[in-house]
Amino acid sequence: MIAKIVDNKVIYPPVNADGVINANLDAEYLAAQCFSDIPDAEIERLEKLSRHVFTRLQIRDAFIALGMEPTLDLLLANNPRFERYWLEAQEIDTNHEVTQQAMSMFSEEQQEALILAVT
Repeated sequence: MIAKIVDNKVIYPPVNADGVINANLDAEYLAAQCFSDIPDAEIERLEKLSRHVFTRLQIRDAFIALGMEPTLDLLLANNPRFERYWLEAQEIDTNHEVTQQAMSMFSEEQQEALILAVT
């Protein structure tokens, strides 16, 4: 798929841009703007990683899928601030300061695995 990655976000070429009609089909324009053919699997991975709002059930299911449900239970039991946020929020935002503080106990690889495991 033709796209480029900017700050870990997938950017697709515009249809018309800078006076170029059908810019998304113009090889010269695409090359000048650093667009390239990126494997679909990589685009899917990056698009999943760009999501940051999930239901509690989605998060619990991800922990279960990775065999980490007891870790989530311990996190909730030992972090009253995160537990309160968990119970009060309709959805959990991984960019929220409370969630980021709670998730700081996990490595970047573990955090990425959890987000990728969310269905």
